[in-house]
Amino acid sequence: MASHVRSLLVAQTQIQVVEVIGDGDRALASVGDFRPDVVIIDWLLQGRVSGAKAASSIRQAHPEVGIIVLTVPQEPITEDPARGIDAVLRMPLAGFDLTSVIRRIAEERVSATSGGGAQMVSLFSPKGGVGRTTLAYNLAVALAGAIGAWLADRDRASMPAGAGGRRAVAVDGKTLRGAHPPDGDGRPVHLLAAMEHATRAVLAQRQVGGAPEEVTAFAPLLAPLDLAEVVVTTDALQTHPEAAEFLVANQQAHYLFVVKANQPTLLDRCQRLPWHRVPELDRTRDRGHGRIELRTLKAVSVHHFGFPHAAQILQVTRKTRDLHDHPRRRTTVTVYAVTSLPFQQASPARLADLLRGHWAIEICQADCAYGM
Repeated sequence: MASHVRSLLVAQTQIQVVEVIGDGDRALASVGDFRPDVVIIDWLLQGRVSGAKAASSIRQAHPEVGIIVLTVPQEPITEDPARGIDAVLRMPLAGFDLTSVIRRIAEERVSATSGGGAQMVSLFSPKGGVGRTTLAYNLAVALAGAIGAWLADRDRASMPAGAGGRRAVAVDGKTLRGAHPPDGDGRPVHLLAAMEHATRAVLAQRQVGGAPEEVTAFAPLLAPLDLAEVVVTTDALQTHPEAAEFLVANQQAHYLFVVKANQPTLLDRCQRLPWHRVPELDRTRDRGHGRIELRTLKAVSVHHFGFPHAAQILQVTRKTRDLHDHPRRRTTVTVYAVTSLPFQQASPARLADLLRGHWAIEICQADCAYGM
């Protein structure tokens, strides 16, 4: 049943399957780890934890998560949100039925748990617009910091003890086109921000003078946040020994850094590993936006690799084929990454999800400014 459901969803660009679990004992911990919008549960789940018990436990611990139950005609059940049964689908089913129900349940759970929708705060000034005075500008920055701290506390408190969940926070910088500080030199505002992977909530942000200043602003940005056991993901700009030491030693966090040419010695060590002897540990295939992308991941455990607290080196290969302009041409890109997470704490599938999550946030920020 699980393989059939996954095959129905593999071509859906707006629906991502984060994990498939065959053991009900791991259900609650996995939901706490991945924070999905919707969970699909086999009502005939075998083992110590039945499908009914798994649905009830997830609903109690994570009321914001929608739950769809799969059954067979011989085992009819009815919807009961209080028991964790938001929708029921009977096998066999079509892909359209499945995706339609997933979208409907996700929207319904957001409406049921959001408490009335979002609010926007705008700071007006007498100089002709929003945020144009120094007072309005500084007040907006202070308000953003307060909201980010509140969001971080809320998300940490909502994670049940013992769930085995590990939050992920992406740090990235972007220039806000058309936004200029009132007392600046004419250059647009450049922000470095920390954003939650699961909720896309901005936990902290600082204005910097451009991309080169992102490195020195990294520690001051994250220092006020409680990042214990959190995985911090960044692009290659932040891949420095000082950042790794700060996260692990000072913040009791973990890191997942992309490795590129700005760290030539580290990149050379990554490339020289015997990757031809390492099997593929994770493979995903996505189709959307007029292209097909195949991603494979290999991982090697390391010790004393010459980078603080490095536990695994990753090699991610992305093969992309454009379905419109060059349907027969395939582009291959190989990316390396280093993480402090040992194999026992992060499976290859989880590491692949973390990298995809960070890249998705980078793409989002290319189109969307940081906001409150």
